[in-house]
Amino acid sequence: HSALVGLTTVDGSLALSAGASVSTGGDLAITGNGIILVDSPFNNGGGGSTLAVGGTLTNSSTNPNALYIGNTFISAGDTVTAAALVNTGVIQIAGNGTIQSVLDSHE
Repeated sequence: HSALVGLTTVDGSLALSAGASVSTGGDLAITGNGIILVDSPFNNGGGGSTLAVGGTLTNSSTNPNALYIGNTFISAGDTVTAAALVNTGVIQIAGNGTIQSVLDSHE
């Protein structure tokens, strides 16, 4: 489980796959044309990855795949958690039949 304490903004790309686990100490913003891929079809992850945002997850990216969680071929569900969610961009969540991916905001 990696803690990316200084990570506050993604305006490029952040890709997690194959059970990767990352957490932030505070807020995380996806801006510009930024993208976060959590075992998405674009990074071919097998599933089971986790992104835990300690504060607010804000998605204002103009990318059509700004936050993409899971894919239809995963063997384990993916999880993204945040204390709160502010979204004006696109969020896509995919699963494989009974294996589902989750976006959980505690606001």
